[in-house]
Amino acid sequence: MQWIVSSTPEVEWPQQARMSAFQKLLFLQACRSDRLETGMSVFAAEVLGHATVSQAAPSLARVYEETISTEPILLVTTAGSDPSVELEDFARRCMGKF
Repeated sequence: MQWIVSSTPEVEWPQQARMSAFQKLLFLQACRSDRLETGMSVFAAEVLGHATVSQAAPSLARVYEETISTEPILLVTTAGSDPSVELEDFARRCMGKF
């Protein structure tokens, strides 16, 4: 079975694999958990109908303009990403030195 040793099993499904996107994700988790993170991105893109789920991060100024003070803002980052410097700079510009 070539699928199990593939370097990209999340996109190289055999023709006879008649599974839903979610079933593929579960199968990937069971057999190739090392590829689960990428598989989840593929799953999300397929379910949402997009080529990819990644996009450019919006500026904090734009996020600030689109929210209200009673709503929390959740910043989701990826490994190696640290928005704290950008957040501190934005806070200084909006609120003054802290």
